[in-house]
Amino acid sequence: LDLALLLAAAAHDAGHPGVNTDFLVRSSHPLALLYNDRSVLENMHSALCFRLLALAENDMLASLEPEERTQVRDWMTHSILCTDMKGHYQLMASAGDMEPWTDSLGASSRTASHEGETGPEANLQCARLMSDDDVSFALGLALHAADLGGPIKPSTVVQWSRRVAEEF
Repeated sequence: LDLALLLAAAAHDAGHPGVNTDFLVRSSHPLALLYNDRSVLENMHSALCFRLLALAENDMLASLEPEERTQVRDWMTHSILCTDMKGHYQLMASAGDMEPWTDSLGASSRTASHEGETGPEANLQCARLMSDDDVSFALGLALHAADLGGPIKPSTVVQWSRRVAEEF
């Protein structure tokens, strides 16, 4: 669960050409044609991520069972696709329509949190109590929110980001 979100976050802008999807679609760019004008950049970011992970020296998912690899890939792809701003209002509406997870998870999730369990095992325990759709939605919403956070960072953070970008 944590690995899926971490890798999705790292890859969500991989290979970004510096233009937006609308530009790619209007200019009939090969990427727009390849992805049928739908979430062009996000599909490209996801595909690039998995092409890189397919290289033996990069395969961070090698130790997973085939079913686990499929689940992680699904979570990652869904999360990256959720960074498409065209889906922002639908994503926010869906978030507003969700039942509170604390009500639907039952006593065992509350027990785990009250016993002080934290970290990947606690996250995985909660994920097991949620439906696959809810886990995918939560991961996608988290990455979308993090992606939106960049423009509202304090100027001191942005200043350091610029310095790092200029240096490298």
